[in-house]
Amino acid sequence: MNYEVQLDLFKGPLDLLLYLVKKEEINIRDIQICRITDQYLDYIEVMKTLNLEIAGEFIVMAAILLRLKAQELLPQSERERLQDGDDFIDREKLIRQMEEYERFKQAADSLREREEENFGTFYRPEAEKATVTTDDFLELHEVQIYDLMLAFKRLLQSANQEPHYYLEADNVTIDDRIEHVMSLIQERKQLAFTELFQDDTRKIVLVVTFMAILELIKMGYLGFRQEDYLSDIIVFERNDEEAGVPLTLSDEALVAPPDDK
Repeated sequence: MNYEVQLDLFKGPLDLLLYLVKKEEINIRDIQICRITDQYLDYIEVMKTLNLEIAGEFIVMAAILLRLKAQELLPQSERERLQDGDDFIDREKLIRQMEEYERFKQAADSLREREEENFGTFYRPEAEKATVTTDDFLELHEVQIYDLMLAFKRLLQSANQEPHYYLEADNVTIDDRIEHVMSLIQERKQLAFTELFQDDTRKIVLVVTFMAILELIKMGYLGFRQEDYLSDIIVFERNDEEAGVPLTLSDEALVAPPDDK
């Protein structure tokens, strides 16, 4: 069965590069091109596995990173010789683009926060304003689409190592998996991201389930939280006010409300 998914959840290659830098907890100027190139290509492979329509700019950036990686493996004298050539990739230019994008993103985030504060000041009922405090969000890592892709990649790797007794999978549909995911969420209220995949670990089912999750994210039905980059991602159903509100990637750094426990 052939699936192709087109979702507006990916902002562009600079957004992915900035995510990878932050995950490494390093300054943009300290990035190791070889390492970040390999990680970037891993994400492109996951996108291909999901049959996501990859924008051309992601592929162009992959080519730039590969060329830059090859350059950095050359002796210094050879790199200097190539600097005047048309094919030379300027590392400094890429760094400046990432820094400019980071400043743009920070400014956009700041404007959005101010809008939310103003909305809360003038429109939000007092009872709602008191439900969540700043302390509730401490120690929580903002979950982005790339965190979900990393978790999904680990699931695929585990599935590839397990023996499977293959059965016909032609009837696996995104609608069925959406129903599966929502029934689990509504029954359990919140659960680990990996638990959404435990009923059937065949690769085709894993892929379609992840596509279903992406669709639910786009429709605004799911929220996520994570204590740090490698801990379990917890999935929960967004509240009645939030559910069904379409997400952009900037909205997608979703942090859960505190546990009821």
